[in-house]
Amino acid sequence: MKQPPRRKSDPRPKSTLIQVEVAQDRDLDAMAANAQFGSCEYHKPNRTGWRADKTKCPESIDEEMAQNLLEQGLSRGMFSAQHRLDWPQHVWAVHEGVIYEANLENKEMGTYHGYPMIRHDSFAEYLSQQWENRA
Repeated sequence: MKQPPRRKSDPRPKSTLIQVEVAQDRDLDAMAANAQFGSCEYHKPNRTGWRADKTKCPESIDEEMAQNLLEQGLSRGMFSAQHRLDWPQHVWAVHEGVIYEANLENKEMGTYHGYPMIRHDSFAEYLSQQWENRA
């Protein structure tokens, strides 16, 4: 009987944080300066378009703060190994102990939308540690 294919060790390869050495080979400041935060109604509270299965951004995170977190994440090399054109698929930042994940929504323009992560696992712990190490 044929064996089913083995599952890869990382079921979410797009969530793999890029290595520091690889990140340092890129112009992180230029990437941060050119990335844009685009608001996503699904993650905003008190809006008609939100979905119940999406985490909500606190009201204290306005678009200016979200842009700042996106830039900080890119400048520190806190992004995924998976890219679309020149842009990483995911960027992570930590603010007041909460990990925020930005997801690429327009690969031509470098536009992201973001939300707080609800993961409480080893990857979330790793991101928190790396945020401090890459400061």
